[in-house]
Amino acid sequence: MLDLRPKNGVTVLGKTSADGRASVWRRWEVPAFTVVPIEGTEGWDLRLSQRVVAGIRADIARWQRVETGGLMIGVASGRLRTVTVVDVLDAPPDSQRTATLFVLGTQGLQDAIMQRHKASGESLYDVGTWHSHLADKGPSSVDWATAADLASVRPPPSVLLIVTPKKFCALSVAGRGSKAGGEKREGSR
Repeated sequence: MLDLRPKNGVTVLGKTSADGRASVWRRWEVPAFTVVPIEGTEGWDLRLSQRVVAGIRADIARWQRVETGGLMIGVASGRLRTVTVVDVLDAPPDSQRTATLFVLGTQGLQDAIMQRHKASGESLYDVGTWHSHLADKGPSSVDWATAADLASVRPPPSVLLIVTPKKFCALSVAGRGSKAGGEKREGSR
């Protein structure tokens, strides 16, 4: 197993038989993650699995003339200063999409988050939201305000990912504390 050098990462799982006499090994290659520095933090990175990138690009292709978005699911490591995203949840049906603004709805969102958390063995969490911009523009003042709103209504990490036709931009406003309530607004105005 050690002699097989994969181009990317690899996950290896070994299972021993009940009598302890045999083992079976399974191996999966893991494509390289897309790494995006998180603006507004001190050296943190957002790591997106290729499955997540493909899912986001597919959603953007479905909503070509308006901004779209969703929720990111993953884990965070303070020691590594990394937020790793391994899944996305679709935007709820009451989300609003226009050419200049995406507003993440709330209908069924809490239940979807809890179901995904339980399905992961309670190891994956809501780590932020993503939305698209129709042009290759970075974060707007509305985006920074949204990042601050996100940080104020949930425990860290709270990352806002902006996806443009050519690039990814991640931002976070850390250290804002936590308060109840708040509306998640996203956009490029």
